[in-house]
Amino acid sequence: MEEVISVIVPVYNGARYIQKCVESIRKNTYQNLEIIIVNDGSKDNSLELLNELARRDERIQVYSKENGGIASAREFGLQKATGKYLCFVDQDDIVYSNAYETLKNNMEHFNSDLCIASFHCLRGKKKQLFSATQTNKVIERNEVEKYLFQIGNCIMHTNYHFDHQMYLISVWNCMYKREIVEKNHIHFQSFYSCEDDSLFNFDYMMHVQSISFEKTPIYGWIQNIRSFSHNTRYIKNFYQKRYQFFQYIIGQIKQIHLEDFHIEEKTWERLFLERNFVETVVNEAQIKDRSLYQERISYLEELYQKLIEKGYDFSELEIPKIRREPFYDTWRYCMNGKIKKAYRMNYFWYNKIVLPLLHVLKKIYYAI
Repeated sequence: MEEVISVIVPVYNGARYIQKCVESIRKNTYQNLEIIIVNDGSKDNSLELLNELARRDERIQVYSKENGGIASAREFGLQKATGKYLCFVDQDDIVYSNAYETLKNNMEHFNSDLCIASFHCLRGKKKQLFSATQTNKVIERNEVEKYLFQIGNCIMHTNYHFDHQMYLISVWNCMYKREIVEKNHIHFQSFYSCEDDSLFNFDYMMHVQSISFEKTPIYGWIQNIRSFSHNTRYIKNFYQKRYQFFQYIIGQIKQIHLEDFHIEEKTWERLFLERNFVETVVNEAQIKDRSLYQERISYLEELYQKLIEKGYDFSELEIPKIRREPFYDTWRYCMNGKIKKAYRMNYFWYNKIVLPLLHVLKKIYYAI
């Protein structure tokens, strides 16, 4: 009998999309699937729809838990999985009909521990290919360590001279071995936001001997205007949580001989903390309570002063001019010590004018 593939789908208020998503999984050419759907405390009628889908297909298992975020929902599903292989799907995306057959065949052909596949980014009627590779191939442990270093560099934002498609490795365009996850106690973690994809992959790669790449696109990443990635929100204690995240990654990378990659930990820390401060200014400006306005400025000015005392001046931090996000302009103000102006720009200009306008424009763009 063919091996079972466990497919984990976290759902939160996904009634608008979940039926199309689950149907795309059900119709896969590889049929020996264990479809684990985790209802993460939805407030709409997602659970009702999921139960109806489960009645139609005995492969579907529906679980409900209190809302805890996508990382906790994926982790819950991980504990329920029994298949030899693991895959993940987001509630508003689709998998292509040959997805699981393609991933499994690739892993068996190369005898790899992880398969990373190409995918499409879908914006309305527009389709953009993100290719994991030009030809199907495999890399062994020595190359995996170099790849790990690059991934660590990407997820910490310490260097912008990297392959952006590498940074877009998510859990939903990969296939994993459950044995490796369980043996090494790999879990979904969330330090501050929705970075759990990158972190899970990073932790998993620490324990693999080979990674194979699949050129065939197997997934449709639908750009949903209502999703978390398109709707930023305030995160409490952002600066401290991000620093804990940094310390965790550094601790992991030390296990693969940081000195071999000719970069000093202090250099990474400086670049990370400078970037972290820029992102913190953007985050703090999302507080809607006007009475906290001056308090947040004082907090940021105090943080900035501590960085300056350490000799950090933001001059070596490179942030590209991204028009849809405020980080570039915030960085320019920070270089000149204009923290109050940076905060005001984000609080008034970006949050109240630019971002709402961009949100409307995206809706129009995705609709045509």
